[in-house]
Amino acid sequence: KSKSMGTAIYYCLQGIQNNEIYSLSTLGAIYGTQENYAESFKYLEQAAKKGEFIAQYNLGVMYERGNGVAQSYAEAARLYRLAVEQGYSPAQNNLALLYYVGLGVKEDKQQARGLFQSAADQGYGLAIKNLDELF
Repeated sequence: KSKSMGTAIYYCLQGIQNNEIYSLSTLGAIYGTQENYAESFKYLEQAAKKGEFIAQYNLGVMYERGNGVAQSYAEAARLYRLAVEQGYSPAQNNLALLYYVGLGVKEDKQQARGLFQSAADQGYGLAIKNLDELF
């Protein structure tokens, strides 16, 4: 673990003691990049339950990929939807892909297109690419 990563973890833990929701989400993301999925899940779940949309998205990714949890496209879709309700374009893109292929949700190309478009309208490059390639 690098010194800067250790410093980041230290400040996140300080933030958590001060009830800073973003510190929970950030620490969960840090552990996720280190493939420490048990710790990642612990912090992301706490932040997601408090409504933090990046944590909801990252937890959705864990469920979609089966990283440290039993793979569940339905749970990934539920979590993405929570982040979508807050306008988070990466979640819009990922939920759109689930609708496009019918994983965890009923296949719905129109719903997928609308979600891709919403993310593209925010300038999210991957959604622009998916919209162009899939429609």
